[in-house]
Amino acid sequence: MVRGNAGPERRAVNIPWVQRDRQYTVSALFIERTLGDFTGRQLQSDGVQITLPAYGQEILELTPGK
Repeated sequence: MVRGNAGPERRAVNIPWVQRDRQYTVSALFIERTLGDFTGRQLQSDGVQITLPAYGQEILELTPGK
């Protein structure tokens, strides 16, 4: 994800391609932090809240849960 110089710092990012009934761990690779465990349903509807500074960028990694 990339943010320009306008708009809010924080926003929800939806991930529509996940399987609704599976669990996923979402990690932010550049800041080396786990953002949490989510169901596919949560990722599709609510998304993950991401904060980026102006001109910031991040890569999200989704790992299937057990």
